[in-house]
Amino acid sequence: MAVDRSWSPAYLQKQKEAIWWLLERGLTPEEIRVLHWGCVDDADKMFIFRTKVTFLKADLKTWQIERSEYEKTFKIPLRHTECEWFFLKSKIPCPWMFTRERPKTWRREGSKESLYSLAAVEKICSETPSIDPCKCLESDSINLLTKMDKFANIEVSKLNITKMKTKELESKT
Repeated sequence: MAVDRSWSPAYLQKQKEAIWWLLERGLTPEEIRVLHWGCVDDADKMFIFRTKVTFLKADLKTWQIERSEYEKTFKIPLRHTECEWFFLKSKIPCPWMFTRERPKTWRREGSKESLYSLAAVEKICSETPSIDPCKCLESDSINLLTKMDKFANIEVSKLNITKMKTKELESKT
């Protein structure tokens, strides 16, 4: 008889919510797929994520582009968040965070086959409830990997154009 290695629907829902939460923080589906439990610091209740940051600097006089890379560490607090239970209390004895089923073995290489495929993670990310990027930027303690502008340049431009049109009409009459 086959062993049932499937997760409960409640645990799978918690996994989806954790994936959506990480997506809101600026991680890509490729990075989310291969996250491991070593990224969670239990003592400080922080999610620690290391990524390579690439800077491209263009010198307009010589028309050369300089490229520099370094590894940056991002710390995302887990205290009092909606995913605190998943990251701090639901650890399974498997090195990977997001698996579609219980792994056959708890070793890193052997349990890699139970990871979600990249297409499955992208599908889960596409089902995300509406993400408001401005809501994420309100908290100063979170460093996003990608930031949206908070400025209303378009509205200001429209206002300036309408003012100019009214001034032109007043000067003609």
